[in-house]
Amino acid sequence: MLDCFTWQTVRGGIPLEVSALDGARQELEEETGLRADHWLHLFDLNASPGLTDEICPCFVAWGLGDVRPEQHETITQRRLPLAEAVSMALAGEIADASSVALILGVQMQLSRGELPASLLVLLRQVPE
Repeated sequence: MLDCFTWQTVRGGIPLEVSALDGARQELEEETGLRADHWLHLFDLNASPGLTDEICPCFVAWGLGDVRPEQHETITQRRLPLAEAVSMALAGEIADASSVALILGVQMQLSRGELPASLLVLLRQVPE
């Protein structure tokens, strides 16, 4: 385990009997206190195929609304433009492998024109 601060997208372990989407919903709520109206499954990653059979489903969520954060979570949330997240990933400032893959995956789908219109609207907004 690294003993340093890291930026990463929301993710976590989910039991095998829970669907990938239900697990993503659960992790978003537990880690941020948010729920999402819309979900896009981009792809699944193998975390480290030589060491584990862990699969990391990668989702994008939007249409966020507050619920309540879990008491035990210590998280700093940061909103930034996708272009800045891509730059941070390529510079190694975001180094979590699944986070980097997710960010670059969103950028690729954006460049191909493959993202839902409601998500495109959000990606074009400047975070406060």
